[in-house]
Amino acid sequence: RRAAGVRDGGCVFPGCDAPQRWTHLHHVIPWNDGGTTDLPLLATLCTHHHGITHRTGWKMHPNLDPEGNPNGTFHWHTPTGHRLWSQQHGEWAPDPP
Repeated sequence: RRAAGVRDGGCVFPGCDAPQRWTHLHHVIPWNDGGTTDLPLLATLCTHHHGITHRTGWKMHPNLDPEGNPNGTFHWHTPTGHRLWSQQHGEWAPDPP
């Protein structure tokens, strides 16, 4: 939890300013679907955005590095088909190549 908090600096949902102490850890790949508790697959989300991430039609995915490994940043597909990119420490995470 501490490592994810240091990496993310608070809620990773774009535009959210919730500090790390207000966040929960989220398994980007659900535990029931074989998701692991490896740091690149965990994200800090505030209660509000954690709830949104679990809503029907919302899908959160890890971004991958050039070798195909999760890089600790994330994106969402919304029910309307938009893609949102995560932020870290209040900065937008770069789009993957």
